[in-house]
Amino acid sequence: MLIQKRIKKYLLLIGGIVILLSGCEKKESDDMFVLDQEEMSIQGEVQNSELGKKMKVPQSIDCKIKTEDADLQAILISDKSVCIPDVEQLYTMKCSRERLDASYKKKISEAIFGETVLYIYDGTPLISECDEQIQYCKNKQNISDTFYKQYYQASIEELEQQKKTAQEIREKNIDFSADQYIGMINDQKYLLTFYGNEDYCESFELMLYPENSMEKFFEIDNGYGFVQPTDILSENELLYSDLLNYSENEEDLSAGNRCSKTIEEAIDTALGYAGACVSLPVDTGCVEPFCVSYIKGETEEEVLLCDGYSITFLPKIEQVTPFVSDLYYVESIAGQYDNRNDSQSSIMTNGSILRIVISSKGVVGIGCVMPVKQDEKAKKVEQLLTWDEIMEALKNGLPEYIKKHGASYSQIAFNHVELTYYLEETEEGYCYIPVWLLANIDAQLQVPDQLILLDARNGRFVEIK
Repeated sequence: MLIQKRIKKYLLLIGGIVILLSGCEKKESDDMFVLDQEEMSIQGEVQNSELGKKMKVPQSIDCKIKTEDADLQAILISDKSVCIPDVEQLYTMKCSRERLDASYKKKISEAIFGETVLYIYDGTPLISECDEQIQYCKNKQNISDTFYKQYYQASIEELEQQKKTAQEIREKNIDFSADQYIGMINDQKYLLTFYGNEDYCESFELMLYPENSMEKFFEIDNGYGFVQPTDILSENELLYSDLLNYSENEEDLSAGNRCSKTIEEAIDTALGYAGACVSLPVDTGCVEPFCVSYIKGETEEEVLLCDGYSITFLPKIEQVTPFVSDLYYVESIAGQYDNRNDSQSSIMTNGSILRIVISSKGVVGIGCVMPVKQDEKAKKVEQLLTWDEIMEALKNGLPEYIKKHGASYSQIAFNHVELTYYLEETEEGYCYIPVWLLANIDAQLQVPDQLILLDARNGRFVEIK
């Protein structure tokens, strides 16, 4: 579809997602302690939670750990609020990827569209849709801007060519053998697309169809150019610290937002889709205003219109959400991806992520990456190492880990420490495991430039994939 190809896709499937802290609060504490470099003993208060007491985890940390390595001589850790879930125990939970078969497509389609008739989309518009888009482009050609005049004229010419081979009607879906479907929600058309192969589903997304229907959907009059969303739906806009600092401040999110739904109503609407679309329980990770930008015809100035909320969900394991992040700026990891091209602006860890955009009129789009499901009877309570044992494993293993990844430092610093879950891929499949996360968040970029994961059960350095 021409308009869809020429205009930047508005629902990207998570360009950069971040660490989510759930089950614990970031607390400012003055009870800083110093880790004795010789005795490796903790000087200070431990966490008040049952798990924190059991593992002797400090509330805060400010230390310099000397190593016996000739290259990496010191490890600096400074975090005023070490984050640990307020639970009694953590688990390992085996998972498997959702298979991209007819039954899964049927499940997702019915969760979104109900039992309405779906039509197979073959990548080309119908004759009637060509006529509608040609007229749409002609109506836009009275703008004085030369670039947009040429853009709309080129669109008309390509649509005229597509119309010569276009069909009058679409084939009805019968057996969910295709990967793209057109369906209706209320009076609006949507395009549902599945990505993956026979073994598993990589992702799926729902978007308005055709894309220039966004103007009608958001009731934009006399808009020109690329009517497209901004903010966190573009790549690398959802930064590492967003969820660390996230709070549901309704005044901040609603300021200038013309959405008729409250934040709570938007989340409830999104949860209705989320509960049916994913197998694991989910938790609301982050809520951001949803905005679109366009060129206003009379003044040819750019206008930003906010109407709705973009809601990110992450899976929940016994009230704890796992670690998922964009690793593009992590020095010891990004080096593994030197062959990436300019269009690949994110390196994602394993993790199931769901994002749903809700406006006054309902759902705008849905994006789900790496859907997984829990294997039956695969959850196991784990015995975790104490804090001292984890620090000893860090001291002894980090120099070799850094060298293995082609990096070299005389000292390395971390400013965020968290106990969480990570979805690890092994030869046997996938498994959520408890991990200690140590990261350094760049103050300007607000993304991690250093990151390691330690298996909380044995101190093993986890390979991040």
